[in-house]
Amino acid sequence: MDMDQEILSAQAMAWKAAYRIQQSTGTRLELEELAAEGLLGLVQAADRYRPETGAWFKAFARRRVHGAIMDRVRADKDWTLCRLPAGWREIPSKAPDAVDLIEEHQIKEQVRAAVGNLPPGERAAIYGRYIEGRKQAAIAKEIGLDPTRISQNKRTGLARLRVRLSHLEER
Repeated sequence: MDMDQEILSAQAMAWKAAYRIQQSTGTRLELEELAAEGLLGLVQAADRYRPETGAWFKAFARRRVHGAIMDRVRADKDWTLCRLPAGWREIPSKAPDAVDLIEEHQIKEQVRAAVGNLPPGERAAIYGRYIEGRKQAAIAKEIGLDPTRISQNKRTGLARLRVRLSHLEER
């Protein structure tokens, strides 16, 4: 089975994981948003998967799918839900209105889609460096490339993203 077929056959796993995590964490995020993160994790797993290790792709991908969804849930945690020590005062803040939230969500979706449409090497460099916060040497070692190639892929990927997302600057 080629990698595209592996990804297609594992999509249900991403949706199920999104549903389970949504139910168990009580997050306010929509199921579709969590599933999109899971599918992005699935694509990342496909980029990293090495069949010569003997691991089944779905078993390999399960951890990355779960991690991608949980990263999104953690990123959405509202700090005001944390318990503050006694004596601390609540600081009033201007809550974003619905239009701001919708625009922010649309921008994030456009950026995710643009990164997802990059060639695999550029996508791995951008995702590894800016989303996962890893060093170029670690990314290079994981995918078997020279760190200078990762740097080139990152620069090229950023240039493509600037062009593809230039319409966002007009907002």
